[in-house]
Amino acid sequence: VVIAGTGGEIEDSGNLLFNGTDLSASSLIVSDLTSGRVVLAGGSGAVEDNANLKFNTTTSEFEVVGHTILDSISASGISTFSGLVNANGNITISNTQPVISLIDTDITPAFALRNVGGLFGIRDITSGQDRFTIGSTGTVNFLNNVNANSGLDVTGDLTVSNDATISGDLTVTGNVGIAGTLTYEDV
Repeated sequence: VVIAGTGGEIEDSGNLLFNGTDLSASSLIVSDLTSGRVVLAGGSGAVEDNANLKFNTTTSEFEVVGHTILDSISASGISTFSGLVNANGNITISNTQPVISLIDTDITPAFALRNVGGLFGIRDITSGQDRFTIGSTGTVNFLNNVNANSGLDVTGDLTVSNDATISGDLTVTGNVGIAGTLTYEDV
């Protein structure tokens, strides 16, 4: 492209090329653009920016202000959401040991839902202790006391490996077998 030089003379610029259809420049400075905003083609085809689309070159963060409709999101790093997250379909978490952390910012303890080596569990993150686990065979473990406030129904056999304390009446409708010593006190 032929341009007017600084002294008004005609000169050729190797950095500005026009092939009859496209104009190519090695650099472009547009005085009405704002630093940090994403550049796009406006309605009339003019180059412009928008305060709702920003990119931080220092942190590589892309910011969209307002409502955004996306067909899919693929994030390879950490994604932070400050509002509600609604999912109208399934949520799948794939990892070698997937964890969903539930952190209450007002009080401890914090809990996590985990799948570690096929053992599903609810873990007290604050103390580092599992509170409830289900093994791959279906065995359920409660690692502390279980309070069944509305009763506890057992339809299969019941095995108690330590002492059993019953503070109310005990009603037995079948036979009673005792393998150890029976101590009876008439109170």
